[in-house]
Amino acid sequence: MDSRAPGRPKVFADSADKRDTILRSARELFSDRGFDRTTMRAIAKEAGVDPALIHHYFGNKDALLVAALQPEVDAKTVFSGITPDTDAPGEIFVRRALGDVVRSDHQDERYALVVRQTAGLAISKYILLLPDVANAPIEILARRVGPNIDNYLFSDFDG
Repeated sequence: MDSRAPGRPKVFADSADKRDTILRSARELFSDRGFDRTTMRAIAKEAGVDPALIHHYFGNKDALLVAALQPEVDAKTVFSGITPDTDAPGEIFVRRALGDVVRSDHQDERYALVVRQTAGLAISKYILLLPDVANAPIEILARRVGPNIDNYLFSDFDG
């Protein structure tokens, strides 16, 4: 239970707590209202922080959206058990990333490509609500996007 007096700001242990609270509030409001109808002031109010703090951590609303769309799960957990020998590893990853480890060479590049692909898919499905993606079942999206993820995770980047 919150023991703060009405109108008093939330108390945070450190800046990481503030940043995490802003991200949780942004995720909730972007999900409920969509990107266009969510304001920085509304996010700040929900998070119990000054709007200037959001600009300090994220710069602008677009950058906050990108940060809010980053998966909250540990990458090692998402990639756990996925190997080149796994049947349809990209499909497994997409299922895990949307709600349902890897070669060590070029690992940062591989993760970046996977995150970009997945973030684009999530933005298209949940924020932009592009009809072909927003209305598609996750299983269909997994089958369509999975091969791209397979390529990012296991292809030969040196060739």
